[in-house]
This record gives sequence, C-alpha cells and structure tokens, in this order.
Amino acid sequence: MQFKKINLTLGDDAHGWEGIGMGDVWEVKKRINTVPAKFNKIGSYKFELAHIMREDPLQHLLSAGFSIEKIPN
Repeated sequence: MQFKKINLTLGDDAHGWEGIGMGDVWEVKKRINTVPAKFNKIGSYKFELAHIMREDPLQHLLSAGFSIEKIPN
C-alpha cells in the first residue's frame, strides 16, 4: 500500500475560502498530481482519504472526496 501526504490550503485569513460557494457550503477543486498517474492493471483500486488536522472530527465538514479523470491520448 502506498501513502501520499499532501498539504492542501483551502483558504486563509486575508482572502477567506478558496473555490466557489455560498454561506457555509463551498466546493474547492485542487489538482494533486503534476504528472498523470498510470494504472497498469485492469481491476479495482482502493483509495482512502484522511485528514491530519488537530481537531477530530472536523466540525462543520459535510464531505470530502476526489475524482479521477481520464486524460485523452
């Protein structure tokens, strides 16, 4: 199993939250790979998303996820 720790800034005090949203609901999209990943084997892959914040659980967080997009040849 491989692990990859990624630091994603979601906002700051000077500019507020990144992304688009209204009120308490925001959507932030971030690219996490600079080079496309290649899946060499046909089959199922398992991904796990976890936070490493001091607060657990994170208050007011509704959901988190990611998408995998195919790059045209």
